[in-house]
Amino acid sequence: MNHHAAALQSGALAAFFPAYHRDMVQGWEHHHVTHNNGENYLHQQQAIAQRAPATDDDSDTLKSRAIIYAAKCKQLAPEPYHLPQRALDYVAVKGMRLPVVSVNTVRHDGTTGKKAQAEGIRLRITSEKWWYRRLRVQQGQQQELQAIRLGLVNAEKQAYVSDYGLSRVLAHQAKSLEWLDSMELIDTQTGEVLPLKQAADAGVSNPVNRRNEMMLRIADGERYFHLNGYVALFLTLTTPSKFHKFTKTGTHTRIDRMGVKRTIGGKVIANPKYQETIDGNTNTPKLAHAWLSKSWARFRAAIHHRGINAPYMRVTEPHADGTEHQHAIVFVQPAHLKTYTRLLWKYWLREDGDEPGATRHRVQIVKFDMSKGSAAGYIAKYIAKNIQTLGIEGDDTKDHETGMESIDSATRVHAWRSRWVVRAFQFSQQFGKVSLWRELRRLKAESQPDAPLLDVARFAADTGDYYGFLKITKQHPDTFAFLLEDNAKPNRYGEITERVRGITHDAGATVTRTHDWELHQRAPDIDEATTTDESDSDFLIPALRAVSDPWSTVNNCRQDALEAASGDVYRLVRGK
Repeated sequence: MNHHAAALQSGALAAFFPAYHRDMVQGWEHHHVTHNNGENYLHQQQAIAQRAPATDDDSDTLKSRAIIYAAKCKQLAPEPYHLPQRALDYVAVKGMRLPVVSVNTVRHDGTTGKKAQAEGIRLRITSEKWWYRRLRVQQGQQQELQAIRLGLVNAEKQAYVSDYGLSRVLAHQAKSLEWLDSMELIDTQTGEVLPLKQAADAGVSNPVNRRNEMMLRIADGERYFHLNGYVALFLTLTTPSKFHKFTKTGTHTRIDRMGVKRTIGGKVIANPKYQETIDGNTNTPKLAHAWLSKSWARFRAAIHHRGINAPYMRVTEPHADGTEHQHAIVFVQPAHLKTYTRLLWKYWLREDGDEPGATRHRVQIVKFDMSKGSAAGYIAKYIAKNIQTLGIEGDDTKDHETGMESIDSATRVHAWRSRWVVRAFQFSQQFGKVSLWRELRRLKAESQPDAPLLDVARFAADTGDYYGFLKITKQHPDTFAFLLEDNAKPNRYGEITERVRGITHDAGATVTRTHDWELHQRAPDIDEATTTDESDSDFLIPALRAVSDPWSTVNNCRQDALEAASGDVYRLVRGK
């Protein structure tokens, strides 16, 4: 009897998630042949798996659990506008965070403030749909955590995300695209029909459009800040060693043309400093993300207190072992450089700052030499790596950490982001309101003689001049805002939500959206399109699928319909 059959017969694989059985058997056989300690290896892996259990429940099982949990919450919190602590404790016991509801929420009956906030939370935790979505995300993250703990996720095996996690994300996207193909938009006034996929492809859910818009914002933002006396820095920020499952030995350092250091090559080895729990919290990529976000927030508060204004654009991405790190382009006035860098080091070394390698790896700060290239051009490859279906263009198309082609790396990074629900990009407020930019682009290409400031801003947006848009909106920061109106129907939790109707400006208000579009199923015989429910990422389609009632958005004409619909569907549905 071979080792594989013996393991299956003895039930030795029962502790492991089924998708990882083959990996465990291969590891067992390797250790048995090379070290004659296959049994010890398997016992150690079993203990690890038992500390990070993962299930493979199907949709029906998860829905059944969601029904049970929602019913229990209804028993614990049966009265409207009353949210007992026992209900909150029950949610915590199930490993869920409470839903976030704004204290500024307005309910359909006019209730506001903390009372409306409490009711919003109560209605969510008593909702089967709310529980189902979170159980699905929770199960996926538990599967990934076990893969990380078992040592399957690293540069030499399954980079960034487990192969199983990658397959699930790709399957979810395929189902989402099927649903997208089955839906259409109908103009409620004219009856005009627009395929939903066509609308989605025209907006920033299209990876090419998303990349182009971000590159425009960065390039024109860099120009604006450079002309206002700022210098550009490139930052790489990582977490303490205890967050990392693996490290490398035998690496060498390569310095690129901009002066940024890269760690190349080496052999993957277990990190002896890795901790399964940190300060009582399970060590996951989400915990690393929280550490980085909290450190950044504290640092930003410190420089703000000292009157330092430093616009930035951040990119989050994983190391090959799934642990997050961040890159950023930051613009700083020369007089503030010394204080800025001192404070950055202070906040990134506040925890385990004396550990070996902390000053070498925790923070990297490089001042851009504009004679060698632009900051926008340099960050382009990081944007491409973090947008699925795109890859790094040019002669060097390899992912330096894993050696795989950048297009494959981008797909795996996107899957990691989807599984752990991590935002890819963040621009500071100083880069301007991109939502206002998109709204201005919906205005007809004609002059506005009665609104000269609006005319300048509209012309900048219409011609793709983000520099001009930044200049006019910063010179007149209180001039432009959104014209909002309440949606006709409350959301499923009875809350009044708003939608954009137009823009307020120097001469009053201009309506940018004059037609309503409703979302309908195009093919009544495609039942799976409405029941597909697997995915919860930053992808457009899952957000749309959450719609239970037809939504409405508006635009000026059919030429603008694609862009209008693609932007508003995502934003309006996300708010439901």
